[in-house]
Amino acid sequence: MDNDKNLDLNCAHMALGAWWYGACLTSNLNGFWYPASSLDGNNAPGSKGVVWREWRGYQYSLKATTMKVTQS
Repeated sequence: MDNDKNLDLNCAHMALGAWWYGACLTSNLNGFWYPASSLDGNNAPGSKGVVWREWRGYQYSLKATTMKVTQS
């Protein structure tokens, strides 16, 4: 179920992944990996890639991510 605040579209369906969406995304750690050789200005991963907008933007697909949880 998509619980985002964007009423115009289903962000989970658009990003092809499971994630906690507020009003679509600024990161998508469950997206698809796109090799750099497959990317050009017209073929960016956008929201479907493994992206973190504030770090490398939507034009760069991360190869791996790690989520670590610690006690506070």
